[in-house]
Amino acid sequence: MGASKKRTAPNARVVESSKGIFPSFRAASKATGVEEGTIQSRIEKGWTADQALGIEAPPKIEPRGKEVVCAGVKYKSVPSLARAFGFNNI
Repeated sequence: MGASKKRTAPNARVVESSKGIFPSFRAASKATGVEEGTIQSRIEKGWTADQALGIEAPPKIEPRGKEVVCAGVKYKSVPSLARAFGFNNI
């Protein structure tokens, strides 16, 4: 018989990061303590492997609100304008 080889699932994805190369999300999870599903979800959302494993800061999220100007003052969004005028439940 040939040498025994460690098998991984056929659909396992290799995770390459600055901490090393992991043969699967499960292996990366065991090495870093980040949940396997969390790693997979982050990578599917476009995070780098280092971001997904918590080695680097996560990507910055672009603000979704539409910038608005009121009385010459710029606000990031309509809710931020409302908060500035005391309407906190919007």
